[in-house]
Amino acid sequence: MLMETATLFSLLAMYAQEKRDKKTRSVGGFQDWLIIHDFGKIKEGLSKNSAILLQIDEFLQTGFENINAKLEVIENSVIKIAERMEGVDRIAASSSQDELSDQAIKLLQWFEATNQPEMVVAGLGEDRVAVIIYPMINGVKGFEIEEARFLKDDLEMIMTYGWITQSSAGSTDSLTFALTRLGARAAKQFSSTT
Repeated sequence: MLMETATLFSLLAMYAQEKRDKKTRSVGGFQDWLIIHDFGKIKEGLSKNSAILLQIDEFLQTGFENINAKLEVIENSVIKIAERMEGVDRIAASSSQDELSDQAIKLLQWFEATNQPEMVVAGLGEDRVAVIIYPMINGVKGFEIEEARFLKDDLEMIMTYGWITQSSAGSTDSLTFALTRLGARAAKQFSSTT
């Protein structure tokens, strides 16, 4: 299913690239484009699913920059996961644009391993930054920060992938994050490939 979805997104990106003006983009036009470019089987599959056709139509009516931004997030997410999978890791690494740091991956894995609903980042931007779980549990240590100056960047990258969400801002120097189901799956995938 992942490959079919990735293929569909790639084809949508190519179609949108050719049809930059949203007035010229439509589901019917996309289906015609699939036939012209010898993707008839994909067109057949799409024709059997009216719900996906409605979603594609809605997607194609957004601005080109918006489409590219969304597709870039999807592409980068797939690349980052593939980089950690033996057999495709070198291919993925050679096509990677953004760097998902080891610290970001370790933070995600740590958060999943704590099995807690939230983590708090306190002192961000200060010398004494700390990442702890909430509610605190005896015996569970805070996350060991290796590169404090890049922690904010790592958090933003993990949020970009939809692996964590910011649940609240406590004070000006502390933020609270929640792990998403997607983040938990990603952390387990990284754990099994590292």
